[in-house]
Amino acid sequence: MILRETITITDTINLATAIETFVQIETVGRSKKTKTWYKDKLYKIADQLGGKERSISTILEIDLFKLYEQIQQSKISPDTKHGYIRALRKFFKFLHRRDILPMDLARDLRLPKLPRRARKGISNENAARILNAAKNNARDYALLNFLESTNARRGGIADLQVSNLFLDQPEPLRRRAIIHEKGDQDRIVVMSQECYKALVKWLKIRGNNCDHVFTTAKGTPLTPAGISEILDRYKKKLKIKEPCSPHQWRHRWCRKRLEEGMPLAQVSQLAGHKTATVTIDFYGTFAIHELHEAFDRYYKPPKTF
Repeated sequence: MILRETITITDTINLATAIETFVQIETVGRSKKTKTWYKDKLYKIADQLGGKERSISTILEIDLFKLYEQIQQSKISPDTKHGYIRALRKFFKFLHRRDILPMDLARDLRLPKLPRRARKGISNENAARILNAAKNNARDYALLNFLESTNARRGGIADLQVSNLFLDQPEPLRRRAIIHEKGDQDRIVVMSQECYKALVKWLKIRGNNCDHVFTTAKGTPLTPAGISEILDRYKKKLKIKEPCSPHQWRHRWCRKRLEEGMPLAQVSQLAGHKTATVTIDFYGTFAIHELHEAFDRYYKPPKTF
């Protein structure tokens, strides 16, 4: 690991070294996917700045503004543009904070606004079809019910420990679990009665001493990729064409709770979002027929005399 104390001569530090240092220090405790995301974005940025061997001491603020304009004018998607500029800003902020650069060269680069879009997620019909198809597999049925009712991310489900369940406690505590997921955070989720029963059944027949709740046939912990593979298997078996990834189940959960009238603040907290703004940005846009139905359901005209 390249630590701050070993970096004494900025002139000798090239972009490749700076990127590796950033990834090693700034993504400690983060997933392998996050590390790969930053490396991919930053090495492509390095190519646009003259190559990974370029000394960071030769990079000027104007270089970043030119790169910013190139990204903005490119034909890549708004989300991809946003990702590149977010990585660029965080990288140069890190270099300044670690005294590798005397100033934050990217401080005036604004993040582009992302278009607001409705994210409905997997349909109720497809969710029900997959759950029904999994009924004969105790592990899959418990896992999919946990995904469906708690809206936990796949990383949190893969890392779920038996010690973080309260199945032997009285109601309602027994339907809660502590999960460890995005941003190296712990949070409490609430599961359905069906999920509770499915977990009890699975743990009785699991047949190994691994502390991870969801394991493979060999008794090793199921990985996040393994969870996606399970869903892909059911998608193929049922000949479903629409997306069914774990995140599609999260989209469905948030959207459905809002449609059912759950207060925004509660949806946001149960979803594990940092702020309610995140929830609004992703799930606060409704089609006109949905708004019309909500209007007719909630609108009460004033009484007239």
